[in-house]
Amino acid sequence: MKRLKAKFKQNYYQIDIPKTIEWLKSTAMPGSTVKYINDFPLDEKASPTAVFYVSKPNRAIGHMNYVHLFNSQYGMLVSGSDADVIEKHAEVSAARCLECRDVVYSKGRHHVETCTCGNINVDGGDAYFKLSCRPGSKYRTLKINLLTNKITKCQ
Repeated sequence: MKRLKAKFKQNYYQIDIPKTIEWLKSTAMPGSTVKYINDFPLDEKASPTAVFYVSKPNRAIGHMNYVHLFNSQYGMLVSGSDADVIEKHAEVSAARCLECRDVVYSKGRHHVETCTCGNINVDGGDAYFKLSCRPGSKYRTLKINLLTNKITKCQ
């Protein structure tokens, strides 16, 4: 597996990650560590989902290791899952623009992500993979693991 050596767009909602981590720590068991993982296209949610990992969740009140923050018609919502759900969605189709070197992937169904120079964009999240580009644009399609930020397959 190759480490991504490209600009990689994360934090779709522009969440205050340090503040969110502190909030999640306050709800977890003492000594717990919390970290922002990535934005995932979880198929049960049409919108992009920011995923955080909590090492010692408070299971007595139903908390899980992975916390999902996503937007809905009611505003920002929180849900959770264990590793099996996240691992199922960790590998996603993406594209690397060979002009600006951005690696872009769609973070939700009907969510279009465009590279910095505007030559390529991808759409579809977990539902489908659609790549559009300007005539003459050079790109590579690939698979990336959102848990590790590593390229798993390159075409």
